Amino acid sequence: MSRNMRQPSESELKQYYLIEKMTISEISKILNMAQGKIYNFLKKYDIPTRNHRETGMKGKHLTEEHKKIISMTHKGKKWSEETLEKQKIAQNKGIGRKELHNGYVRIYFPSHPKSDKRGWILEHDLIMECNIGRWLNKDEVVHHKNGIKDDNRLENLELMKRSEHTKLHMKKKEVMTY
Repeated sequence: MSRNMRQPSESELKQYYLIEKMTISEISKILNMAQGKIYNFLKKYDIPTRNHRETGMKGKHLTEEHKKIISMTHKGKKWSEETLEKQKIAQNKGIGRKELHNGYVRIYFPSHPKSDKRGWILEHDLIMECNIGRWLNKDEVVHHKNGIKDDNRLENLELMKRSEHTKLHMKKKEVMTY
């Protein structure tokens, strides 16, 4: 963490998140800290996070106007010294963007709430999240329309419910077996 940023205490986060029922966004504004950092501290302290239904966000979507506002607020933001240091280490190790053996591309983004324990997230998920202006729900997946797993152009990506995506690929398998 950068020197001028203090780490929130477990009791402080419990007060805000569990007792006062504040959102991660509201807490991040009070503590002047990124939402991803707040999320990571909640996980570090084993504070259970609320799902979309509990936060009242289930089924709500951002308007184009709100997406533009969110996009504009992120432009020109400065990264913390910690993030810059992690990126420097990643570049020295030759990581940052890698293609997996199965054809998908992953991005080194350790502060993302859905990154794995090594700090990686699938590039197509990140692109879709940036486009729709929210995190993907657990029942949502990003489908590559042309079947090329490293073609992460927005026009090749489609947001689908997991069940719809499974049905689509089952139909393709049926067609291939006949």
